[in-house]
Amino acid sequence: MTGISNISGEDLKAQLSEYHLIVAEVIGGLSADLIETKTKVTDLETQIANMALAIEELQTTTRLLVQASLPRG
Repeated sequence: MTGISNISGEDLKAQLSEYHLIVAEVIGGLSADLIETKTKVTDLETQIANMALAIEELQTTTRLLVQASLPRG
């Protein structure tokens, strides 16, 4: 452990600064990834809602076509 005593205060400050910079970059990258993922999730939710609406419209149209094709009597 003799190497530790050779580290000066300035060395520690430089290492801490570098560490903080790396942590900030990692957090920034994770934040960007989270924002991108949230945007993709929102887009998928919109697509799901649009597809659900389209399915409801198709079901209604199919029901009306079946009713129209039934013999009246």
